[in-house]
Amino acid sequence: MATVHFPSCADSAARLVRMGEAPDTVFCVGGLGDENIRTLPKMSREELCKSTGLDLMQPFALVTYHPETAPDAGSPAVQVQALCDAMAAVDGVFWLITGSNADAGGQVCTAMMQTFAAAHPDRAGFVQSLGLRRYLSAMDCAALVAGNSSSGVVETPTFKVPTVSIGRRQAGARHLRERALLRRRRVGH
Repeated sequence: MATVHFPSCADSAARLVRMGEAPDTVFCVGGLGDENIRTLPKMSREELCKSTGLDLMQPFALVTYHPETAPDAGSPAVQVQALCDAMAAVDGVFWLITGSNADAGGQVCTAMMQTFAAAHPDRAGFVQSLGLRRYLSAMDCAALVAGNSSSGVVETPTFKVPTVSIGRRQAGARHLRERALLRRRRVGH
């Protein structure tokens, strides 16, 4: 299976062939995340509240932030402090915050976001991992997705949820969002 490739778009397929992969082993299949979005049963807002223990009946933003790993990205603590300051400054939104990934600095990001949620229990809640079904359900119900996770670039167009992409972590992937929007318009999703 390591010699068979399933890129999501024609540009990625062409890139694999340019890198030396045999064209007959490259199958452009589209975004597999879209298939999960279409077929996985989503939780209702009420079920999501019960599952997380948080009041998500109010407008909420789904926040997933990972440390930027580029050499010139700066301190993860400084990055997350700026995000926490921005969340504190916005009224009328509940922040559903998920844990960071395992990249260098991820534990610092997670700890700071947990601290923010604990300090603002009426305005924020923290869940280390929502898992696929709860995450997609939360995205489906969210008023906004914020952070720098690829889900804010790749999946949000299917849900038609606005995204605030923070920093440069997804800078190379922003074109994927534009392509996803165009593809969904053509297919009628």
